Amino acid sequence: METLEQAKATLLSEAQINSDTSFEIARLCANNLRGANQHFAREIVIRILDKYHLVPADTKELWASVIAAAGLFPYLKKSGESLRDALLYEAHRSFGNSQIILHEEQRQVIDKLLGGQSVILAAPTSFGKSLLIDEIIAADQYRNIVVVQPTLALLDETRKRLTKYSDYALIVSTRQLPSDAQNLFLFTAERVVEYQHFPKIDFFIIDEFYKLSISRDDDRSIILNQALYKLLGHTNNFYMLGPTVSDVSGNLRTKTTAQLYKTEFSTVAVDISSVGAPSRLRGKQAEREEDLFELLDALDQPTLVYCSSPDKAERLAAEYARSFELEDNTKLKSAEAEQVIEWIVDNVHDQWALVPTLKKGIAFHHGNVPRHLGSAIVSLFNSGFTRVLFCTSTLIEGVNTSAKNVVLYDNKKGKKAIDFFDYRNIAGRSGRMQRYYVGRVYQFQTMPTQTDFDIDVPLFDQKNAPIELLLQLRKDDLEEASGKRIEEFCSNQDEGLINLIRQSPGISAAGQVALYNELHENFGRLRNLTWTGWPSYHELVAALELGWKHFYGKRDAFDGVSSPQQLALLAREYGRLKSVKRLIRGQLESEWSIKNYPDEMKRIQVTVQRMLMITRRWFDFRLPKWLVTISQIQAYVYKQHNQTGGNYEYFATAIENSFANGIFAVLLEYDIPASAAQKLQDRLPTPNSWSELIRILRNADLGSLGLSSYEQAKVREAIGLG
Repeated sequence: METLEQAKATLLSEAQINSDTSFEIARLCANNLRGANQHFAREIVIRILDKYHLVPADTKELWASVIAAAGLFPYLKKSGESLRDALLYEAHRSFGNSQIILHEEQRQVIDKLLGGQSVILAAPTSFGKSLLIDEIIAADQYRNIVVVQPTLALLDETRKRLTKYSDYALIVSTRQLPSDAQNLFLFTAERVVEYQHFPKIDFFIIDEFYKLSISRDDDRSIILNQALYKLLGHTNNFYMLGPTVSDVSGNLRTKTTAQLYKTEFSTVAVDISSVGAPSRLRGKQAEREEDLFELLDALDQPTLVYCSSPDKAERLAAEYARSFELEDNTKLKSAEAEQVIEWIVDNVHDQWALVPTLKKGIAFHHGNVPRHLGSAIVSLFNSGFTRVLFCTSTLIEGVNTSAKNVVLYDNKKGKKAIDFFDYRNIAGRSGRMQRYYVGRVYQFQTMPTQTDFDIDVPLFDQKNAPIELLLQLRKDDLEEASGKRIEEFCSNQDEGLINLIRQSPGISAAGQVALYNELHENFGRLRNLTWTGWPSYHELVAALELGWKHFYGKRDAFDGVSSPQQLALLAREYGRLKSVKRLIRGQLESEWSIKNYPDEMKRIQVTVQRMLMITRRWFDFRLPKWLVTISQIQAYVYKQHNQTGGNYEYFATAIENSFANGIFAVLLEYDIPASAAQKLQDRLPTPNSWSELIRILRNADLGSLGLSSYEQAKVREAIGLG
């Protein structure tokens, strides 16, 4: 045996490993672990660990040395270490969790960070990048730390993991004030920008840093750049983490003295194979689904199935569940699953596809699923109850899952083809350190062409920076060309309007200017815009027509709504009912739904998915931001005409917080359903602060407050009693 390729082939083909073979493979790995083939050599070591029960005992001491040389210290314990190995093992023990051992490059990165070096870490999924967040906090070196993550789901996951650091006050809502001691702020970029009560920040962390790039066509990149700019105003000490990329803006590294740490260090190996005959890879839908279900039947370990859209994920999950002969999965029983199903029946619909699929140990996950429910689904998957999870990019892009297998069923993300960067993110979800040494990727599609991906950061590479971002920068931070763009933009605009535009960086600056001009030009004919509090239908339509006209971008999706009139009807109905379930029921009984979807089961699935989409994308996010921006601009225009305008913020806040008032709205940030928050605010005295609400809840009999078992579990977890 002379090459690593031969060693890999041997491990893939042989059921038993004799002493000579084991010694030869160990020799090959040891000779290559510090050379050009080190990543391949480490992969062979990981494959040995996957078959360690087959390794002859007389070579295990040798393998312990090779495992240490590979930097895979977390695996030393398994190998039966010598005194030297035991010392290496202890030298890499985690600061924050005595049960966790860091691998070689994790230790290198954390030593740099705690030594004062800012680091941009670009590494594979299995590197364990998120663990270093815990290490920074556990080191207790910084008083105030901000963690910025791209999704609320990731924030929920991080919050649950970091609650053990009790020396820090956890701040997860813009309604919370910092403590006088140590604070840990867990925010999305939007909340970093909105928060007005930051003390002096000593360190910050940005997860999925590639989202700073505007070349990924992500509108939120503007807000993330603004959040970075705000945090750099506090400190130059930071840690950015994300997937493997080719390069990151040289200006970012030069101006912040950050080091780009690029690595292919992985703690799992991956086998990739194509599914079905070549003639069927792009064949008819029924043929492809038949191949998929046959594959899933053959896999007995946790499997993620990547789908291009929420509709595809739901439909495939339901069809696969129906292919089972048993009514339900009688071999699997989970109190958590039963609680989840009970909540869905009570708060969504008893025939939504997630109910029968969960009963059979199958589920789906996408961006329209209620946030708390999404985390419950991931928990069921990681616990082993859910064997197959059909998902979209919202799960692939960050939430940690324990999957042995990943099935790449589609090669699109929405309507756009995935590129090699997306592909690597998806494939990287297979395998799990300390659990599944070898992950498996099954492709129903051909792999995209490999390309390099460089991260541009418009905050520092301002040539193509959008005007919304440049407006946030101080004059001395603008490049000469950018300064001229700002001067040109502002020269023809009202100064007060420019200040308002700066307060709404997530809304098109050109759209806000156009809105302002329209209101001025038509001031004498304005109708129904001076409302405050709860609007009538005509008042809400008047505001939304302006947003629809001026704020929609070319890349925006309608997300279940086809007109401002329809959105106004749904928003007012949601405000009246204060219940997604009742909103769904009303839509199911509408003449339009019955006519267009005569099949009742189809009508239920379509309606539930659409209403959940509208809730997540419109009510929770887009609609409130539109209303606040329109409110500010119309009020300013009325003031210029010596009249009093309207104020839409009360309605916008109520919709955004699912009608949870005051400090009770903070419960939503702790993965607690809106249904529970509404019950608690109706039955408990109004607290003055979050800490007071925690004390009230800890002393309350949750069972007497009308909460379901699922809601009680979520509350207990949030207040540290779970």
